[in-house]
Amino acid sequence: MATYITKSDYLAHSGIDLEIELRSGNTDNPSMAVDIFMNRVENWMLAHIAQNFIDTDGYNLTPTNTTDFDTTVFKTACLYQIDYMRANGDITMTTGNGVVKLAPDALMTLQNAGMANIGRITRPWRRNNGY
Repeated sequence: MATYITKSDYLAHSGIDLEIELRSGNTDNPSMAVDIFMNRVENWMLAHIAQNFIDTDGYNLTPTNTTDFDTTVFKTACLYQIDYMRANGDITMTTGNGVVKLAPDALMTLQNAGMANIGRITRPWRRNNGY
């Protein structure tokens, strides 16, 4: 179901088996809980990148553009986002005041690859958006 990350990716990254970790989760489909969770993380990360870091100046961070979108970097950022959510909870991935919270390690990973810099440079009014 998830496109970029798998259960085994996260197990290799963290040593944590999400099948065990999410076993007691609140879902009507426990056999798909991990896939649903990872799919939500990926979709949220893609939407977050699109909203905050894509501009209309020709820079294209969509998965179909392999020049600007690095799937390995995106995968690593998603794994860090899962770490962050496990440590801090999944409250629709926002803080109490509605500010979107991207995992610091995920943001650093994206920034180091040039995938999270555009919005901050060309949209200065967004600098206080929770990072």
